[in-house]
Amino acid sequence: MKKIIHSSILTFFLSIYFISAQDPAARDLSFEMGIVGPIAFQGAPIQSRLLTRTLVLPGDKILVYGSFSTFSSVQSIARLYPDGNIDPTFICPLYGIVRKIMHLPDGKLLVGGGFMGSFSNPGLEDIVRLHPDGQLDTTFQQVSFTSDYPEVINPFVTDFDVDAEGRILLAGNFSSVNGESHRSLVRLMPDGSIDYTFDIGSGPSHEWGLTAVLVHSDGRILIGGHTTSWNGIDVGTTTVLLSNGSADTTFSYNDWIYNREWVFAKQPDGKVIRYRAQYNAQSNFYFSRLNVDLSQDTLFDPPSMEGLINSVTVQSDGKILISGVSINNTLGLLRLLPNGNLDTSLDVGEGFGELDYIRVISASLQSTGKIIVTHDASSYRGESLMVEENGSMWIDFVIRLDGEPSAPVFNDNVYFPDQLNIWPNPTEYAFFVETGTDYLGNNSFISISDMQGREVFRDYIIQSTQRIETTAWPSGIYIVYVEGVGVGKVVVGGR
Repeated sequence: MKKIIHSSILTFFLSIYFISAQDPAARDLSFEMGIVGPIAFQGAPIQSRLLTRTLVLPGDKILVYGSFSTFSSVQSIARLYPDGNIDPTFICPLYGIVRKIMHLPDGKLLVGGGFMGSFSNPGLEDIVRLHPDGQLDTTFQQVSFTSDYPEVINPFVTDFDVDAEGRILLAGNFSSVNGESHRSLVRLMPDGSIDYTFDIGSGPSHEWGLTAVLVHSDGRILIGGHTTSWNGIDVGTTTVLLSNGSADTTFSYNDWIYNREWVFAKQPDGKVIRYRAQYNAQSNFYFSRLNVDLSQDTLFDPPSMEGLINSVTVQSDGKILISGVSINNTLGLLRLLPNGNLDTSLDVGEGFGELDYIRVISASLQSTGKIIVTHDASSYRGESLMVEENGSMWIDFVIRLDGEPSAPVFNDNVYFPDQLNIWPNPTEYAFFVETGTDYLGNNSFISISDMQGREVFRDYIIQSTQRIETTAWPSGIYIVYVEGVGVGKVVVGGR
């Protein structure tokens, strides 16, 4: 009888454990607190903190960027160890508001934003490149921005993307770059110099700037903003450019006639999520998906949503993590299934609350599936996120949720140029990579790693086109490095 009672007790506690372990929205209390922010400054909420986001690097270290505080200083970029502790080896001299960071193949960081400078060079402008340790890369040419748009006092970079050749597309509310006319969009060479082969003519028809830019897998460029025409040519509600900067006149997309401030998110299969940051009516017109050919994906059926979307993160399994303000009354965080339906397995319950500005600013994923969240709230699920230090109250505004260990990661801000010819891609059981003949027989090698940086394959180049089996690999994105040839990525999954 005693054994039965003990067995029942064990079963009871194990059931509690597994129930809690299956709650991906539970807060992970093992994540250390190092990035904090004051509730108010001179009586007003700290607006700059609302821009703070994260980028998970290969190896699961975390870049926190925007404009924020530690207990001792105000910063624009900090790096955390995977457990949340601040990495003191990363020392970045930038100040100002950082809006986006992209991790480059050599470990350097491309940084865009507004009003940026450094303590050694206060004249820095809105796009810079950093070494992996956070120091400025002075080989990247300095770029200056001005604007003659009404109501724009200090122009800044709102978004950027990098194409397969390493060229940088910058979108913003500027009208000139380095003293030359480039209205809201410019392309730079990898060293920061202007690419004059990219010619947008008179560019967008409005004078409010652009909100987003995305380089599609076929080289075309998607533009978000209020424009109704491009270089005098009528365009639809989403502007698509050819790689030379001219409008793609074969493309017309008119699904909503107002509010064209589109933002984009890439999927690993080449499809594109297109959404508006602000919702003022319940409609799934504001959140849609484009096929690889940029036609409307009619099989994607998201719920009608109302609220404010701050970030969209696409997992490699096709699930879509959305953060924002009171999206469908979820209090900040929800997830969609690959077909667009609501994923009820992620439920934040009471969510983030209590402050006047209640919002989840961003959500990103570590390779373990854990969810890194930046927010502007004083509680989560009814538990305080406040801490007192030196007589002041601070918000612990970078926290981690348990997530799901099986959740694969896709991060479109970790840039790997597709320098290799890899097919089929995505693949289920095997793929081919073209290496050429120049490196045969000289001990050059192929190395393939997962997004955690773990090498899963290494071999010498023995054929100009090499076949690689993937049947034993977990689904996910893998980085392919061919010595002397280049870097590419392959998506494995779908079995």
